[in-house]
Order: sequence, then structure tokens, then C-alpha cells
Amino acid sequence: MKLEQWFALPVAVDTINKPDIFHNQLKDYILEIENSEEENKILTQSKKTGLYESEWNLLDRSEPVIRELKEEIFSRVKALVCKLNGYHEKISSSMVIKQQTWFHVTRNGGYFTNHNHPMASWSAVYCVAEGDYNSGDDSGVTRFFSPFQINGYIDAGNVNLQPPFSQSTMNIKLRTGQIIFFPSNLMHEVSPYLGAKERITIASNFWFENKYVNIRA
Repeated sequence: MKLEQWFALPVAVDTINKPDIFHNQLKDYILEIENSEEENKILTQSKKTGLYESEWNLLDRSEPVIRELKEEIFSRVKALVCKLNGYHEKISSSMVIKQQTWFHVTRNGGYFTNHNHPMASWSAVYCVAEGDYNSGDDSGVTRFFSPFQINGYIDAGNVNLQPPFSQSTMNIKLRTGQIIFFPSNLMHEVSPYLGAKERITIASNFWFENKYVNIRA
């Protein structure tokens, strides 16, 4: 009997290799925003005290460190989308990237509940400062849930499926400089962070326009 893998889920993990000064400048700028601007007023997810969410315009700002970060993120998400869709140079060069980007500053006890991003095709999370990485195995973990569990029936026949067919969660403890791109409809959460230092992440939603791509085909 031949075993096949259907409906694979693409997720890209990378590291933005920058010197410490880059991440320190980015961290300082983010904390400056936190201290001088009000929190996002349209936050819909329930959360604990200890998590600050910015407005969704971070990559629209003109500071040099933000422009540099935008270039790094845009080049990666464009390359990912074009590779996965098999787009040639004509389509790639005409790709228009739309985005919303914000940051979270998480302190002791902060977390984010299970959610997804339904009005985008791709999302990303980038770690600016990992905080107290060794504050506990489950502290500040970004947890992704298998989409195959939705409407599914779990019993002894599938509860222990082995990779790549496993339906258990994928738990990622982000390190400074690490970035993950994932389909926006993938459910995910961040477990309670237990640490004395700030844990800072940047999140993005992306959607794309291209005059050569017919999405109604």
C-alpha cells in the first residue's frame, strides 16, 4: 500500500541575521512608542495585563531601522509567495504587497488567546527580543494548531499519528531574530510569558495584488 501526503501546509522559518545594534535600536524605538502612544483601540482579543499592542502601522513609519526591517520582511514574503505559487519573473516583478504590521510588548503574565487572521493570505511573527528564554518550557510559546482538527473526530485510530501527519500542536519558542511566515487562517496563540525582561515581537498580515494573476480562475 502506497502512503501519500495530501494537503500539506506551508510554513517558512528563517532568521534575520543582523548585528545586536539593529535589534537594540529596534527594541528602543518600540519601547519609545509604547511609552508615548496609546495602545491599539480596536484590539478584539481578550488579554491579560502585561501585553501592549501597538497600532497596525509599524512598517509605514519612516525611521531608518523600520525601513531596514521592512526591506528584510518584504523580500522574504515575496520570495516565499512566488516560490510556492510558481510565479515567473514577470509576475514577481509586478507583485504589490499590502500589509498591516504591529508589535507586542509582553511582560510577566502576558499572553494572547487562540485566534487567526481571516482578512489576509499570509502572516508573520518576528522576534525582536526573546526576553527570559529560560523562564520555563511553556513560557511565551507561540503555539500553532493543526487545521485538520477542525470538524475532526479523535480516537485511537488517529490520536497518535506520527509526523508529518501528526495533528498535535506545533510549539515554537522564538529566539531573537527569528521570523515565521504562515497561512493567515492557521489558528495560533501565545502562552503566558513568565519572565522579568520584556518579550517583544512584531506581527504582520499580508495580502497581494497582481495584474497578471486571475484569482477567479
